[in-house]
Amino acid sequence: MTLAASRRKCHTSQVITIAQLELEARRSQDPERLQELATHKSSLVRCRVSTNPNTTDAMIEQLLADIDGSVRMWAASALAERPALYANAAESPHRWVRASLATVFSRHDDRSLPYPIQRALADDEFYETRKGVASTTNFADIFDRLLADDDPRVRGWCAANPRIALNQMEQLVADKSSTVRRLTAALGLRYPSDEQLVRLARDRSKEVRWAVLFRPDRPREAVEIIAMDSDDINRRHAESALVSNGYIMSPMVETSFRTELNRAVAASPFEAPPR
Repeated sequence: MTLAASRRKCHTSQVITIAQLELEARRSQDPERLQELATHKSSLVRCRVSTNPNTTDAMIEQLLADIDGSVRMWAASALAERPALYANAAESPHRWVRASLATVFSRHDDRSLPYPIQRALADDEFYETRKGVASTTNFADIFDRLLADDDPRVRGWCAANPRIALNQMEQLVADKSSTVRRLTAALGLRYPSDEQLVRLARDRSKEVRWAVLFRPDRPREAVEIIAMDSDDINRRHAESALVSNGYIMSPMVETSFRTELNRAVAASPFEAPPR
């Protein structure tokens, strides 16, 4: 066997071994073996340990502090069913762990993080963390604070929260930042209303008008306005949309939006903070 062939054989053997270890990390029920795999030199193996329901909270906490960012993210994605780790994760020195905790429950989930944890995350220095809370929080006071956040990206993501009221959406529609208005047009579900979308179709920012055009629920009047747009790309796409929506967006996009919209309509209202 040549040296090159020998190296290929060794490499193939190593790949198979890592793949086998990944499978073991996902399925093992042996705590001692899982602890060994949680410290394996391969980050792929350590990632898979996070997905194993038999992995202990102590192991997940260890992985949340891993030197590899991808391992920390995988561990953070396992936090939903581990409330004992919420407080530590909210104080993690790793910003993406905190940001992942903020969205560990989706915006349509009936479950939510405890109020003190949400308050801490809403004050986080990392905008991605606050953005996550803005789109998922179920507490009125926290949402109001984020609706006035200094960062337009955070304010814009408030539009994605299914509990938002029409008057709160109006605040975003009228925001001085085009980033906020663009995100509002792109992310809102139950709102913006038709009237608000027509106004956004006349927005001075072409990116905002583009976002309106690609909402499956925008009224025809908004499309007609954009069909006379000063921006050539916006205008041409709007002209196509007037003939058929299928020219600018797939049925899958429309179906996905309708599903999200139905979930938003069914969302429970904001709650008052606990006393």
